[in-house]
Amino acid sequence: MSHRVFNTFLVLLSTLFLQTAIQAGQFQLPVILPVGQQPSEVVIGNFNDLGGLDFAVTNSDSDTVSAYLGNGREFFLKDTITTGHRPVGIATGLMSPINKPDLVVVNAGDAQVALLKGDGRGDFNLRGRGHTGVNPHSIGLADFNMDGVTDVAVSNINDSTVTVLLGNADGSFQPGNTVGVGLHPVGLLALDLNCDGVPDIVTANSGTSQISILFGKGDGTFKRVRTLAAGSAPISLAFGDFNGDGKIWDLAVADSKANTFSVLLNNCDETFTSAKIYPTSFTPRSIVAADFNQDGKWDVALADPVNNRAVLFPGNGDGSFGTPSSSDAGQGPEFLTAGDLNGDGFPDMIAVDTAANSLAILINKGQP
Repeated sequence: MSHRVFNTFLVLLSTLFLQTAIQAGQFQLPVILPVGQQPSEVVIGNFNDLGGLDFAVTNSDSDTVSAYLGNGREFFLKDTITTGHRPVGIATGLMSPINKPDLVVVNAGDAQVALLKGDGRGDFNLRGRGHTGVNPHSIGLADFNMDGVTDVAVSNINDSTVTVLLGNADGSFQPGNTVGVGLHPVGLLALDLNCDGVPDIVTANSGTSQISILFGKGDGTFKRVRTLAAGSAPISLAFGDFNGDGKIWDLAVADSKANTFSVLLNNCDETFTSAKIYPTSFTPRSIVAADFNQDGKWDVALADPVNNRAVLFPGNGDGSFGTPSSSDAGQGPEFLTAGDLNGDGFPDMIAVDTAANSLAILINKGQP
């Protein structure tokens, strides 16, 4: 990135942080940040001890990950790491007892995950790899065998499986355990869905109208796969307490062929309500959940790449959603994630504009 582009980005970002909020639940005009070739996913985390959230993006055609550090007002490129062939999914977590945030990257072209060890200052080094199935995509981190070490779960699109890689204390991985799920899983989450304190796995199966849930046993293995109906060709997942009953987590699903998203409310006993389908009028590519307007109710936002926008559906707090509003999200947003980038208490968003080789930073206008 040239100094001119870099300095312009800082100035624009600072200007957006200072603009006056106008309308609840919406976002200011995006700041566009050029990144590598064909960016795929972005993850928000805290990669150093300087305060402020940071983020890292996979650049699938560049075979790299770019890590950016933030101070609450601006971001700068700290490190670019070669990871392997065609990196797509990415997650951040503590992968060893050193207690410094690491990155774990899914390399679809190599059928591997790569561990990038963080030094606590925002730099990363390739430390280890683990093997997955064919055409891996999304990644989730959790302690599946409850040994105090973070493990990895990856969706394998072509195999219609999930690979679980148990972690070792030195940051390496044990040989993967492969579990069958629905046809062509894309999206994946790792979280406790049945309220037993043990992490589970859920996948969005794009070749069906279903999601699959693997309830964990606490030893790194899982109960028989549970299949639930969603909309047509689900590809992305989000979680939140959408009905405010405290039984987190409910699930929201982007249905890529139905122009809908689906919401399944969690009963916390390994059952969910039947999916409630919400029309979107566009083909959603990614879904993220947060309380964007800080009214105590979970909302969802979806990426609409055809119309270059992020569409926010405000939650009513009872599992239903109100009238949507849209915000400019660059050119062709394919992936969304959320986090409070400027420290004002309101979640912001980052959209991955894959075809434009850029990220769009969407700062929340910050009114309840």
